[in-house]
Amino acid sequence: MIKEAGLGQTQMWRENLRSEIQIIGVGGITSGRDAVEYFWAGADAVQMTTALLSKGLLDPQPLERVTMEFVELAHLIPRFAATVGE
Repeated sequence: MIKEAGLGQTQMWRENLRSEIQIIGVGGITSGRDAVEYFWAGADAVQMTTALLSKGLLDPQPLERVTMEFVELAHLIPRFAATVGE
């Protein structure tokens, strides 16, 4: 529910703000796929707290896992495709 609300807000703000205004997507990011969904919705960056707090305060393992998942999927985001290759 948190992620759906965050994605909706991200998309709404992207549609209503000038492109030079950057948006940080937040809410319910627990996987690399979640982060990719925020970029698809129009985020320029994401903040990941949900996964970090899922096992306790600042557990580094989720950060590593989500980052690796994101790297594997980044080619699905058009503006990153040329950077990471397919």
